[in-house]
Amino acid sequence: MRGRISRVKWFYIVCFMMILVCWRGMDVSAEETEIDTSAFKYEENADGTINVTDCNEKEETLVIPSEIDGKRVRAVKLNFDNDRWESECQIKRLVISEGIRDIMRNAFYNCKNLLSATIPKGVETIGDSAFSGCARLQYIDFPSSIKLVGAAAFLQCEEVLSVRFAPGSENVQIGDDIFRNCKKIQTVILPEKTDCIGGGVFANCERITSLNLPAGITFKMKEDVTVGSPFAGCKGLKEINFAGTSTQWEDAGGALVLNGMGGITKPTVNFNVAFPNPFEKDPDDPGDLMGGHVHEWSSAEWNHDTN
Repeated sequence: MRGRISRVKWFYIVCFMMILVCWRGMDVSAEETEIDTSAFKYEENADGTINVTDCNEKEETLVIPSEIDGKRVRAVKLNFDNDRWESECQIKRLVISEGIRDIMRNAFYNCKNLLSATIPKGVETIGDSAFSGCARLQYIDFPSSIKLVGAAAFLQCEEVLSVRFAPGSENVQIGDDIFRNCKKIQTVILPEKTDCIGGGVFANCERITSLNLPAGITFKMKEDVTVGSPFAGCKGLKEINFAGTSTQWEDAGGALVLNGMGGITKPTVNFNVAFPNPFEKDPDDPGDLMGGHVHEWSSAEWNHDTN
């Protein structure tokens, strides 16, 4: 009798575990098929890849799939710079799927509700004004694959606190005005390899107190020298830690960009300072930098949590 009870007990245990396995399998399937690709419109490139050009998704989370109708998505070419998008955009969380290479001009322009975005390693370009006016983004992390950040890409993202480029082998082109008027930025780690810092990049970023700059760069000034320095209006900037020598600083145009800051106190420039790895001590969560977890621009490369 006792043996029969044990067999019955094990029978129910096995059945229960099988139900759990099936249930979890159903959940995974749901996750895999939750993206409604019919909500997207696209154009086809000569190589058979596609660019996403429109989306009817009205949910707060927007996931851009890596494949639609069996075609690989190469670029996000949405254009939020129009009245329909501005009135309808409810996106709070953006996820760019792995395999997508380019986020193009104006793609998420003026998405005022956007709190977080996930961008994977593999994305190479972020076009002009791609996230300009996304006033609620707080943290911006660029993957090591990034090669170009276009002009005004994050112009007037007024809540941004931290900007970090992951160390990588790529030489990164940084356009004009990409962080202009991001007045709350406090932490900035630029790419270790970049040959030019565009005009107005940090213009009016009043809370930056210290910057690390890589050796080998040159500075670009815009025609209007009163606003053209990369550091114009950076009232709180106290020091610049330059990885190169004083001669390299002068050759790069360092004195010119400091003079272009206007009538504010110029920062001290320190030379031959080792360039930091921003993810060595804090690889997972940029929110930790500011002493708390909040919404961030995150990279799937570092497995950030955006909840």
